[in-house]
Amino acid sequence: MNNKTSSAVSIIRCADYDREGTFSAIQQAVDLLGGMRLFVKPGERVLIKPNLLKAMPPEAAVTTHPEGVRAAIRLVRAAGGEAMVGDSPGIGDLRKVCEKAGILDVVQEEGAALVELNDPVVVRNSGRFQRFEIARAAYEADAIINLPKLKTHGMTMLTGAVKNLFGCVPGKRKVQWHFNTGVNHELFAIMLNELCALLKPRLTIMDAVIGMEGNGPGSGDPRRIGVVIVGQDPVAVDVVSSGVLGVAPERLPLIRAAAASGLGETRLDRISILGESLSNV
Repeated sequence: MNNKTSSAVSIIRCADYDREGTFSAIQQAVDLLGGMRLFVKPGERVLIKPNLLKAMPPEAAVTTHPEGVRAAIRLVRAAGGEAMVGDSPGIGDLRKVCEKAGILDVVQEEGAALVELNDPVVVRNSGRFQRFEIARAAYEADAIINLPKLKTHGMTMLTGAVKNLFGCVPGKRKVQWHFNTGVNHELFAIMLNELCALLKPRLTIMDAVIGMEGNGPGSGDPRRIGVVIVGQDPVAVDVVSSGVLGVAPERLPLIRAAAASGLGETRLDRISILGESLSNV
């Protein structure tokens, strides 16, 4: 994530959340980048990290859709990995949030493990922020597959790949970060980028089939976008997702902070876009 070379991001159309269609779109997007076996090795314990903000049904577009989670589990297991699904919801108990979001059934049907991101471990950092408390299950996983939902957000304008990893901070410690950074959105963005760099997700699979506009990330309106966006560099995925929406990347605090810190690829002209072109979507 720290190298300055071009990052590849794939965009594949996905009209709705039909099970086979969603799996096919995500598989195509991953295959364009080399296939899941490039990112997951046999025997690895893989944390699949969806957006599980709060207990809402899939059609509300608050959480990552369960069929996206199902596809990720199947691809991880096909590559020989052990699939775990986990998050630390902003509001509510993980199991109850997963049940309401339709993800608990998927986890059970696919034989994956549901893991609580609640046991913190202190991790030292060399950037602006010297210390993070990260859920042990996330920090000690062999690999993280990041499954964000593309939504608007009051502090960061958009929430996607980088912001989704904030869920690896346990429970009320997220509230403490909001308190520490106050209304300084740029400082909050720096923190999110440094956390993302510490966690080093192997792959990001963004659910942008139905996104959210308006009062995001939890009370906005569902909006059809019709694509999945996949990449190894979460910053590059966020840049491409902003391009899909017609938003200049430099307007986003997260992208400005990443550019200032040299974390990830922030220039759209240096990102190799595979599958659909931006002009087509």
